[in-house]
Amino acid sequence: MPAERFGNILRRGRIFLVLVAVATMAGSLFIEGVRSNSQQARVEVLVAAHMAGEGQYDVELSRATASDFIVDDLGLVVRGSEFAALVAARFSDDNKVDLAPHVVAAALTADRTHRGLELKVTAADAETSIALAMAAADVLASEVDGLYPTIYDVASLSLIDLALIPDSYSEEILALIVREIGAFVIAVVVLVLWDVFRRRLYAEDVGDILGLPILARFD
Repeated sequence: MPAERFGNILRRGRIFLVLVAVATMAGSLFIEGVRSNSQQARVEVLVAAHMAGEGQYDVELSRATASDFIVDDLGLVVRGSEFAALVAARFSDDNKVDLAPHVVAAALTADRTHRGLELKVTAADAETSIALAMAAADVLASEVDGLYPTIYDVASLSLIDLALIPDSYSEEILALIVREIGAFVIAVVVLVLWDVFRRRLYAEDVGDILGLPILARFD
């Protein structure tokens, strides 16, 4: 497709492109507005595999490798419904508030880090998110062996960070830009396909299609 004809398609569909851009921005602002009403807390747990010998390079290298495998296994455990049930029970006991396990499961995510596991808990307010994060940390420290029976035989778990995650406006701006670019590309594809599907001949495209110069137009 010649560049001139492609430009004509964009010019004819400029109102559609503007509407898509405005709708995408409105949707993004709504999504970020909903997210801003929630708070997220982070729990970072260091996993150190038990190894014979201390201070030797090959021992520490083996410990790091073994810890990474244990973190993978632990990640599967904390993403499960049984772990969520234990966290919900601990939270309910500590705060005297009933909380369903499926609510905890929806609020909890786990990401693998080097020799560690990062848990993120999202709740409606900072106090609840921190309380849930503390409950998850307590379960990891004292009850996870019920789901991973050999965990304390093969590794030690240490809580190294418990904090609220501050809002990052740079991430929100980047997400908005990515959504706008994606929406623009999709809108352009729709315009081109719609133009091809209709097989309509526009006056400004005649010269490109026939390969002849247009001397005059009467419109």
